[in-house]
Amino acid sequence: MTLVDIKDEIISGLATLAPKVDPNKASLEMDPVSIEISNFLADPAGLELVEFMGEILDEGKSSILIPNKFPERKELERLIQSAYSQNSKKNLRILLEIFYFFWEKYPDIDPRILFQSLKKVERSSAIFLKKSTLKICCDCKSDNPEVSKNTCCNENAQNILEIVEGFFHEKVKQTLQYNQYLEIYIKNCLVASGIGTIGWGKESYGKNICTSSIYRVDGEPVEIDLIGISTPFTVLLIEVKTSKNITMTEIRKTENKFEGIIKKINKFTNRELPFLKIFITTGKFDPNLSIDGYKRKSWDFINRVKIMRINDELKRLIESI
Repeated sequence: MTLVDIKDEIISGLATLAPKVDPNKASLEMDPVSIEISNFLADPAGLELVEFMGEILDEGKSSILIPNKFPERKELERLIQSAYSQNSKKNLRILLEIFYFFWEKYPDIDPRILFQSLKKVERSSAIFLKKSTLKICCDCKSDNPEVSKNTCCNENAQNILEIVEGFFHEKVKQTLQYNQYLEIYIKNCLVASGIGTIGWGKESYGKNICTSSIYRVDGEPVEIDLIGISTPFTVLLIEVKTSKNITMTEIRKTENKFEGIIKKINKFTNRELPFLKIFITTGKFDPNLSIDGYKRKSWDFINRVKIMRINDELKRLIESI
């Protein structure tokens, strides 16, 4: 029996468990803006930037500040001091926000990498509208350089720091609200790695939706974030969490959920299939987690430091089968 035949058996069996997909998540999985946001996770500091966008939205804001050039630390400090001495509250607030993002919020990340990621967001469809909120000369400190008679404002464009307010596309809000970006990213990485995915709802959405499928297992709803089929033949069960800390309770809960699905699939196919259970998080795992013990039970754990290189991790996993 071929891999295709076995995959068809698995799909036919899972179809008896009344699979459903969340309509909101389904629309996001197909949406170009959501996909573009999710793919930021492949970039250096991309995960941090997506999380920062989520923080902004949680605060009730709908835009992000973006400078036209890399804001050197000493240059920003001089501008902040000037705004403070002039009691320019608006300028001070904007400059302090920029300073905090580049020089304090992520002390372990090169600020120039943050700048490159932020400019990528600016060029993306995640931003649908931009407006200038501050334009200031880094030499004479004039915040109206266009009418200034100072040569530093008029003869050297590099002297001008302009900060624009980039307004988020509505799909950005939805993608981050549902924490859907990691699932979409992982799904796309699976496909790029040649791993087939199992999905549902093609008759409703025009294509199969592969994230956050809900099955009825022994009368209870069970959500499986992603199911993949690899070559050599292995069924991949994948749990995805955008949490800071994954507790042992969460891991055991996922383990029980996976075991329920595994029993059903083995029953459908009437054979003991090879399974690989993968837990992926943007945070970290409980320090009491016995990685080696779980690996002996065909588990693997991927934390935030490996998110950017998830394709390498998937390759490693497939080669280990």
